[in-house]
Amino acid sequence: METEKLDENRKDALRLTEALWSSIDWNRVPMRLVPRIYTIFADWVQESAYTGSLPQFMSNFADSAICNAVPGENTDKIAGIISSGRDRQILQCLREETAALVIFLRARRDAPKEAKRKQFLAERTEEEKVQLQKFEDLQEKTGR
Repeated sequence: METEKLDENRKDALRLTEALWSSIDWNRVPMRLVPRIYTIFADWVQESAYTGSLPQFMSNFADSAICNAVPGENTDKIAGIISSGRDRQILQCLREETAALVIFLRARRDAPKEAKRKQFLAERTEEEKVQLQKFEDLQEKTGR
């Protein structure tokens, strides 16, 4: 039973993290921050979680981050989490497991891109694949 509650807290923390990510106003994010945006986002989440209530957490995040209001499609989910009465446990998860939450978020966001990449590669000839690999290796070496 205790483990189920812990898992539910993590799931809700991840749902909040995803909702906050989708609230970022990309038109206001300076280009110099984009390469480090996941690290910066994790900092915003963690800093905002040092409070006693989820509504205050959401307000803190909105004050510290470059974001719009949480999108409408997540409103019911967010409201359910905020009114769950588990503020302390969810905030603790947001503070202590921020890195893991952001890694999960990034993995979920990157999965469709990786699937498209695999499909793209499957449709290439061997020569094209070699050229693409050389290009990716060059990008990796130059840090781009």
